[in-house]
Amino acid sequence: MDSHIDAQQHTDAHNLMDNAQSAGGQNRCIERRGLLKLAMTAGLGLVATGSLSPNIAWAQETGLSREGVKARFLIGSDLHIQSGIGGTEGRDADKKLQFAFDTIYNLDPQLDAFCLVGDVTDYGKTEQYEHLMQLVNDIEHNTGYSGGAGHTKMILCQGNHETYSPGVETAPARFKKYTGQEANKVLDVNGVKVITMGPVKSSGDGDYRGNYDWFKQQLDTVIAGSSDPFLLLTHHQIRGSSYTSPEWHGNFGQGESKDLVKLMADYPNLIQVSGHSHATLEDERSISQDLGFTAIQDSTIGAYYENETGKVDPDTGNSASVPPQSSAAYTQGKTIPEASQCIILDVMDNGTVKCHRLSLVRSKVEGEGTVYLYEPWVIDVPSMVSSKGNLSDTRTWRYTSARQSTAAPVFAPDATVTIDNVGETSATVSFPPAQPGSPSGLDMVHEYKIVAQATDGSSITKRIFNDYYRPAGHIRDSWKVNFKGLSPETSYTVSVYAQTSWSKEAGCEGSGSWPGNNEAAPNSTSSALVSAAFTTSTAPERPRAILDIDYRTGNAEDAMGHIANFNAGMRLVDDADLGHPVVETQGETGWGYLLSTDEYDTFTSSSTHECFFKLANNQIDQCLFSNQQYAGAGFEVEKGNLEFYYNNESAKRILNTPVKTGEWVHAVATYDGKNITLYVNGKKMAQESAGRMTVPAPTRYYVCSDTSSSGETEYCAVKGTRVALARLLPYAMSAEQVATAYAASKIAPAPAELLNVDFNVEDASQVVQASGRSLYSDVSTGATIVYDDVLKKNVFACDGKHAFGFPITANDYVYLGNEHALECVFMATDLDSDQCFFSNQQSSGCGLEIAGNNATKGKMAFWFNSKGSGTPKPAGAITPGVWHHAMGVYTGSTVRMYIDGKLVEELEASGGLKVPGESEHVFYIGADVYSGGGAQLFARSGGKIASARILTKAPSNKEIKLLATQALLPSGNSEAFSVTYAWKDDVAPDDAVLPVDEKSYKSGDIVTLATSPAVNEQVTGTKDGVDGTWTFTGWDHKDGFTIETNTLVSGAWSFQADGQEGGSTGGGSGNDSGNGSGSGSTGGDGGNTPDTGGSTGNNSGNADHGNGGATGKPGDGSGSGSSSGTNNGESGGNGNSSNDNSGIDGTGGSSPGNNVTSGSEGGNEASSKPSSPSLPQTGDTSGLLAGITALLGGSALGLGKLLSRRNDAKPNVLDIDPDDSDDDLIV
Repeated sequence: MDSHIDAQQHTDAHNLMDNAQSAGGQNRCIERRGLLKLAMTAGLGLVATGSLSPNIAWAQETGLSREGVKARFLIGSDLHIQSGIGGTEGRDADKKLQFAFDTIYNLDPQLDAFCLVGDVTDYGKTEQYEHLMQLVNDIEHNTGYSGGAGHTKMILCQGNHETYSPGVETAPARFKKYTGQEANKVLDVNGVKVITMGPVKSSGDGDYRGNYDWFKQQLDTVIAGSSDPFLLLTHHQIRGSSYTSPEWHGNFGQGESKDLVKLMADYPNLIQVSGHSHATLEDERSISQDLGFTAIQDSTIGAYYENETGKVDPDTGNSASVPPQSSAAYTQGKTIPEASQCIILDVMDNGTVKCHRLSLVRSKVEGEGTVYLYEPWVIDVPSMVSSKGNLSDTRTWRYTSARQSTAAPVFAPDATVTIDNVGETSATVSFPPAQPGSPSGLDMVHEYKIVAQATDGSSITKRIFNDYYRPAGHIRDSWKVNFKGLSPETSYTVSVYAQTSWSKEAGCEGSGSWPGNNEAAPNSTSSALVSAAFTTSTAPERPRAILDIDYRTGNAEDAMGHIANFNAGMRLVDDADLGHPVVETQGETGWGYLLSTDEYDTFTSSSTHECFFKLANNQIDQCLFSNQQYAGAGFEVEKGNLEFYYNNESAKRILNTPVKTGEWVHAVATYDGKNITLYVNGKKMAQESAGRMTVPAPTRYYVCSDTSSSGETEYCAVKGTRVALARLLPYAMSAEQVATAYAASKIAPAPAELLNVDFNVEDASQVVQASGRSLYSDVSTGATIVYDDVLKKNVFACDGKHAFGFPITANDYVYLGNEHALECVFMATDLDSDQCFFSNQQSSGCGLEIAGNNATKGKMAFWFNSKGSGTPKPAGAITPGVWHHAMGVYTGSTVRMYIDGKLVEELEASGGLKVPGESEHVFYIGADVYSGGGAQLFARSGGKIASARILTKAPSNKEIKLLATQALLPSGNSEAFSVTYAWKDDVAPDDAVLPVDEKSYKSGDIVTLATSPAVNEQVTGTKDGVDGTWTFTGWDHKDGFTIETNTLVSGAWSFQADGQEGGSTGGGSGNDSGNGSGSGSTGGDGGNTPDTGGSTGNNSGNADHGNGGATGKPGDGSGSGSSSGTNNGESGGNGNSSNDNSGIDGTGGSSPGNNVTSGSEGGNEASSKPSSPSLPQTGDTSGLLAGITALLGGSALGLGKLLSRRNDAKPNVLDIDPDDSDDDLIV
């Protein structure tokens, strides 16, 4: 064997590379569809016919030349046979293998070896092996092998998928039984030594360390110092070799005492070929000589392509390492992954090795001959041996990471990027494809980098694979990319860059080789296409709950604000076992909470029903928390069992488990999109598959009864049944969250706040007294309280070494596990250093942190360690030296980050909060807790903190906006009040423009309301896809009101669908009456009368009554709502009720119902209920704060010192049955 490369061939190979670089130097733009065929000359042994274009080679008829070839190998990988003989291959692996046989034997009937380097089966099952060997022994296609009698050798390797069925330890025996070959073996192919190795039992299905001694022996005895090329075939790649190897590799003991890679590095004549990753062969990084020998990453011959992580799917916008690749390439009408590539390895007589890359799928689909991918790799083994590992000699070691692109991709001069379908957090980015700067494979357009730059300086980067690997007919003429992850109400511009494989930029390889590089390499990246600016829309709020009713607080209202009918026959009583109020039924009715039909859309695909109850009887059929008969869902009891009825798209599902009387039972039923699951007292009791919940016609959820199809109560709970709480959530609790909810039911209702620290004190020693909590440690000793000129009050001055730590109890973590919010008013000057402002997290817990990692640098982030979804970190940009209001919110299913009252990011968070260890039960203000206790990550010098709070309920967007506005007001500044306009319930025509009042008011100023839109102004539009007319019904404040604080003015719109008659929502402000009439529509709301309160709402619609007039100012308010149902088969509306306030906490009066119906019973008799406080327009500070508290959720959300609640000696009375004189009735 010659010890040097043939001079002419050596020259030709270098000329080929030089010519490619020269072409790149001229910045030649090659049309993509013109890059489909290339006749390679310069002594490379390929003969082609037909018209020629540079870039992709094809050969036909005369095939590959055998001149100078010592041994020729076709090497494929990852066949993944899935079925047995006669079965159907889901990815057409059988047809792909047969096409590979046909292709190679047409090119070279004298092929020396056909090799498959692992994952030849999908699961290592016996039937899969039988099918594989049937294909291998098929003499019609595998003609060179001819069932073992032919010239061609079949060389098979074992991969990790062969271990799946038998296990790692016994997989080699099964492999040998069916293939007739050892997993570890040495073969001789025309004088070329071939070693194969499979994984062995150790620590996983990709561990090769146990082969060390055997492999060393083969090197010592078989190779024995020879400088001739030899092959090592393993299924797994070696970490640090080819470009997906950081993510897809086996364990070869690198860095250990028995390091197989170190052994290999002593043999520059070794050529290792692997598969495993399924990565596309067009990428020049598929060959690497960085480790001192040649490593080639083969693709897949029968499965699907999968490249590096860090990319997104252009159509869905979701993370994807699998690029788009589905078509009916092999079976007409059967859409499958079209992937099929392989290599042809020629070991030459002169000691060099050539590697040709083939796209089998393109060869089949394009039908113009065998498609070769770029120029072949020429491995100069003799020179590599002579260089003795001198990798700096790049003319010898040609395939190291020192390679770089020669010409950057280019877009056409008239190319533009456009933005469409702009939503709250996503948009469609459209742009034309770029072209490679030269025909060299080094300059292939590998991906597109898309950067959305926000006006606040923050940016979001997404990357997509270019479709270079697909057949010509599937190459995109234009790109439309679903770009997700934008922030609502934010202005962006988008820049699009085309990049080669050699940008060497952080993020371009997933977890690749260049994690610290922030700049793209030369000649790798095109100029940017930049879009026009666009602004994302306001995100519709995902409610933390649909219903949140906790009678233990002494309040029967739903914390989410749904109207209840409070039928007579139910009452709040003290329960001796719980030590808290609960509701008790008299056995004849229930309390129903009215939902809108639209609200069902938020929980029909995923939900949690929770009820805490005590039964008086477990035999009689009765409902506890329900809205179901022919649709919907709910808890029911009969014949000694608790049942969860769930009506879904296919059929009714009923889960049941035994239940006892006379004891408190906590029940939870979840639907996660696939299954309904019933839990009792924190334990899973039953589960069954189910579909999406069907929506019932009557939309009241009842406690202690169910509702009939006509809206009446039925299946009422037996007299004496008690319910402590009922909740309906728009997500499915995990088992861990159910356990937390059960634990919460056994302790007192959550206080509004767990912690409230205001640093507006004279010195640090007063912080503890002001907070009402003890300090955990002495890290606050020496802390400095300073006066801030902006907020005009005292604040905590951070210094990088002092903080305030407050102990948190086990019960506190129970409250935090259901939902919570962390609030901090702060100012930071250093946005690059990792620091915590309000935190109890490292590997568990949660906290507010700046610059925790690269993704959150320059941002305040809410770190939330979850049990089911890692550590989501929603974050928002902040400005150094500026006061900000930050709130991190956990809703039970998501985590949200708000900066200055604006939602900036929301992420999924499943499984509940991961609770820190007992020694770490400390919340620090100005630092974070250290593992095992103590403080770390102190807020840096120059920063300040004004206040910090922990709320046990997740506030709404509107509540947070008001909290942020109030928190950032200078202390004592009465001239900083503002008026903000909003649409009531965020319901308005699509093109409705909210007024903006930029005026700054002082206390006592008169506010003139916006005149547009005008009351009764109408516009045509749509709602939920239905055409109709919108009517503006007025603002909730009277024109000319006196301002006393920052004020939110809400405007209401009603909608009338085309073809329907009926009145709109009635009433404006002042003394106006609201009248809604007509068939098929809900009656109007009564007018809002802040001065005298006397409006009436009339309704003759199907069932629901008009709301009474709004409460007037303290002492004067009164109003009534009357209704009558006139449609056949429908019940009348609820009877009149009136509220007569005496101040904010006045009690309600009552008046009898007046109901008329045809075809069913009349409406329910009216009943009294506690008045709902409204935000006063005038009054002293206490009345103002109480009004704001009511606006923010009353009992559901206590707002501490900032928005203080009034605490009465006893809770409000719900005495529905005045004749009942039970001792435990609350009076």
